[in-house]
Amino acid sequence: VILFLGRFDPRNGLSTLIEAFKRIKARGQNAQLIVVGDGPLRSLYRRQAGGDRDIVFVGPVLHGRPAYYAHSAIYACPTTKASFGITLLEAMASEVPIVCSDILGFRDVVQHGREALMVPRGDADALANALARLLDDVTVRNRLGRVGRQRALEYDWRHVTSAVLEVYGEVLLASTVAAR
Repeated sequence: VILFLGRFDPRNGLSTLIEAFKRIKARGQNAQLIVVGDGPLRSLYRRQAGGDRDIVFVGPVLHGRPAYYAHSAIYACPTTKASFGITLLEAMASEVPIVCSDILGFRDVVQHGREALMVPRGDADALANALARLLDDVTVRNRLGRVGRQRALEYDWRHVTSAVLEVYGEVLLASTVAAR
């Protein structure tokens, strides 16, 4: 199972993922694409899927997202523009390997070959190749998932909170010294 989770917005790259998935199926790969999300482009993406029974549109999911990650072999995030990869962290916390676009916002969260396979944004061929590689290689999938899980722990609120408080402390100290 390949999971897509996101709003149906062109920048989230669902068209590219559907095209990549069709290429994977044409190669004879046994896979299913689960699409979680919704938006004004719902009918466009359903038409693009062309009635393929292996492309399942779930609709919006507000609660229960962890279950979708837990039942997926790969999380695909072909987004073309993002400031931060919160869904990448969700997948990593669930120990799910990632195939995502190589964009600035994601480079702060994952590194190619460490927690994810990163592909040029909008490149359906590269996306299909990376997905097929992970579908074929359980060892790489498991390694990316384990490393991703460890990396996700760095974003635990206990770590993040102390880092934010430290920055505030430095700012307050600097302003106190400057005021003297």
